[in-house]
Amino acid sequence: MRLLPIALASVIAGASLFSVAAMAGVTAQSSVPGAKVEVVDLKRDAGGAVTLTVTITNGTAKDLDIGCDLRADGNEACKQVSGIYLIDGANKKRYLVMRDSEGKCLCTDTLTKIAAMGSITVWAKFAAPPATVTSVSAVVPTFLPLDSVPITGP
Repeated sequence: MRLLPIALASVIAGASLFSVAAMAGVTAQSSVPGAKVEVVDLKRDAGGAVTLTVTITNGTAKDLDIGCDLRADGNEACKQVSGIYLIDGANKKRYLVMRDSEGKCLCTDTLTKIAAMGSITVWAKFAAPPATVTSVSAVVPTFLPLDSVPITGP
């Protein structure tokens, strides 16, 4: 009878690993050799927005400083990811990062250097594409486009 719980635990662990692998995000390489970006999630909320979460990985032996590369323009602080945008190819529309009433991006604004062989997770909020749109492309400056990113949520 002791084998049944062990066998059941093995099946559950295997199913969990399969689920994680099935949900692995879309990835793209950078113009910086050894760096890559991976989509963690692009989730629609009930308030008419989508939030993109990505992990940037530095696979090099040196710290990676791309904070200034990810901002929308040179007049903004270097620690934000306001330069990320979404492309809805079906409707030929580009979605920029949302901003608050003071013009501040609704996005990560504390990006620091990414340590050698390290990674960091950042996010940005956008107006939601129409409900009929189930995937978009995400553009993160210095990286190749992340195509066919599925939109999850309500």
